[in-house]
Amino acid sequence: MGRRLAEAFGATAEVVPEPVRPLYHLAASVAAGGVVTLVATAAGLARELDLPDAVARGYLELASGAMSRARAALTEALERSQEPGTAARALAGAITGPVARGELETFRRQMTLLGSTREAEADRTLLFARLALETARLAAPGTGRTGSDARTELEQLLRKNRLL
Repeated sequence: MGRRLAEAFGATAEVVPEPVRPLYHLAASVAAGGVVTLVATAAGLARELDLPDAVARGYLELASGAMSRARAALTEALERSQEPGTAARALAGAITGPVARGELETFRRQMTLLGSTREAEADRTLLFARLALETARLAAPGTGRTGSDARTELEQLLRKNRLL
């Protein structure tokens, strides 16, 4: 029944083994709710900077465009290969931003300014730092470095500047 329902909506049904279902659901929550949490966090920062509410709509459009590019990259990759890991590599290749491009000095300046905002919250700074570390790990192959090298370099930069 579940498979027929998924197919009716143009989706693909897969069986998730019982032992890993809790982590599957965690990942699903991060994939859906986490994206919105990040956009809401960006909108909160815009509010603190006294930017108009239209900026939040712009952030949502940026996120929507990024998701469209990720969807296109994933679709194209899966049409070429069904090799395990293809999806993760395709999505990692769609990540954008200064950390994904290896522009760590730009990111350092951004994080330094973040720490000087009116409501500089340690939790938000840590969120952005941790997200950057994961971005470096995932997107590093596109910068010519390994994920571990990029993450180590970013960790050193964050610690040196007391941002982590």
